Amino acid sequence: MHLTTFDKQVQDQFIDSFKSTFLAKYGTIPEIFIKEQKVLTTEELTLHDIENIIRQFMTTKEQLLYGSFTGKVRKRDMVHLRMIFMMVTRDLGYTLKEIGKYCSDRHHSTVI
Repeated sequence: MHLTTFDKQVQDQFIDSFKSTFLAKYGTIPEIFIKEQKVLTTEELTLHDIENIIRQFMTTKEQLLYGSFTGKVRKRDMVHLRMIFMMVTRDLGYTLKEIGKYCSDRHHSTVI
């Protein structure tokens, strides 16, 4: 994927905003941004890999109670993690249908 200068600036601004918001809310920067400072592709990260990265922000109690944030749970913290998962996977090029299917067979319009 070729990015224009403007696209790169918008992408960098979005990533910086996302990282600072995530840091303020969860007290850490997601591992995906620490390991790589480049645009990752679906060949490098599977949906399961991304789920495992985001899952580390769940408490042990939440993991035991809910299992995964990709399920049907509607608790606020789980919904936020699911939204982050959907946003990251969309940015990596996964289709809305793929993401919805992975998240407990949700309709693709839910992912939007």
